[in-house]
Amino acid sequence: MLKGFGILAMFVAIFNFLMYAGLIIVTLWAIKYFILS
Repeated sequence: MLKGFGILAMFVAIFNFLMYAGLIIVTLWAIKYFILS
């Protein structure tokens, strides 16, 4: 049970990291796009 919870927590952490990284990448891309256009 504890091992399963650890795996679940790891997936949640990875998902959160990817979500935040995606937001940062999109934000930087939007800033670059607006500056270049």
